[in-house]
Amino acid sequence: YLDPISEGQFGIRYSDGRTLRFEYDKQKLPYLGVWINNGEFQGIYNIAPEPCTAPFDSPDRAAKRGYASLIAPNCSFEFTIHISMNS
Repeated sequence: YLDPISEGQFGIRYSDGRTLRFEYDKQKLPYLGVWINNGEFQGIYNIAPEPCTAPFDSPDRAAKRGYASLIAPNCSFEFTIHISMNS
């Protein structure tokens, strides 16, 4: 998605009613990517949410479109993601 997320949370609801919930700092991870595998890779079906610092699937593609997210040399970037599941 190209717009920053409005909340620092998202969830996945399974067909059996369980919900997998993710909460994090939306200032540090303002974008959300979603990987979907529809069986074309080794017959696997899955979905993988990816909170991220910039949209697009690679840093060079993001930078070319004006979405740069950099970590300076010898520096670090820390964040926490809280994951919970309820039934």
